[in-house]
Amino acid sequence: DKQPTPTSFEALKKALETKAGKGTGAELTCSATADEKKILDYVKKIAEDANRAKYNRNPFNSNQCRDFAARALSAGG
Repeated sequence: DKQPTPTSFEALKKALETKAGKGTGAELTCSATADEKKILDYVKKIAEDANRAKYNRNPFNSNQCRDFAARALSAGG
């Protein structure tokens, strides 16, 4: 059914917390209706933008990884 299992979800969460988050907590969201191609297209567009603003670790700034993830999921419909 292509849905994540509790075990795979936990493995992804742990990898994000240790490798990408450098020890910070991670929150995961799964959407069965999101269009994976649209999400990946959005991510590639941002990744290839040499003029994009640098991320800011300030939790009150709207340009951080959590906001990026939310915008990517939103791009997927």
